Amino acid sequence: MEKWLKLHRKFIYDDRCKLYIPLLTYMDTARTKVEDISQYRNHGTIYGAVPDEIGFYFDGTDDYIDCGKDESLNITDAITIELWAKISSFVDSTATIMEYHYYRNTLTISNGKYYGWWKTTDLDALYTFPTHTAGWRYYTITYNNTDGYLRGYSNGEYCGKKYFGGNNYVGDGNVYISKRTAGDSSRFNGTIALVRIWDIALSEETIKSHYEIERHLFGV
Repeated sequence: MEKWLKLHRKFIYDDRCKLYIPLLTYMDTARTKVEDISQYRNHGTIYGAVPDEIGFYFDGTDDYIDCGKDESLNITDAITIELWAKISSFVDSTATIMEYHYYRNTLTISNGKYYGWWKTTDLDALYTFPTHTAGWRYYTITYNNTDGYLRGYSNGEYCGKKYFGGNNYVGDGNVYISKRTAGDSSRFNGTIALVRIWDIALSEETIKSHYEIERHLFGV
């Protein structure tokens, strides 16, 4: 816990971290907003989601959190999205865990598999993670416009990469947790915690260290 608290404080004061919503259960269930504790204060408006044992639970029907579209979230160069998720039930159609400004910039699950569905100025395509297993899992996707690769990580382990090229595409939509701009049918059923967005592509070593320090919170 001491190591996590130290890391937690480091995130808060790192200006490269553009959004950090812990989604932990110490928040009052009566509140309509969940706090972004990064320096940029991109607080999320809660629609239906409720605190779980750790993180916020989404019912897969109409629950989501809206983090807005502040200028600080318009990241066109390198980016990292990392979070912890636990599925309550798999779905036959696509369920969105998180969307970044545009319905094709998402971390999604479909038929028991996770996807990084990403769009840059050069390419719009899918990246498939290994098949998900039950319980909590730490997912990370990074995009580095310098080398043009989208990379995927699961529980701190590198899964692979796909070449995209160009800069991140930033659409007109907001940043959502468990919602997709394109429609209401793709909601996530399960619990999500420790959501972070960075304006850098975190290294494999850093991602691994985040997993190792945080895993005890989730019994992994």
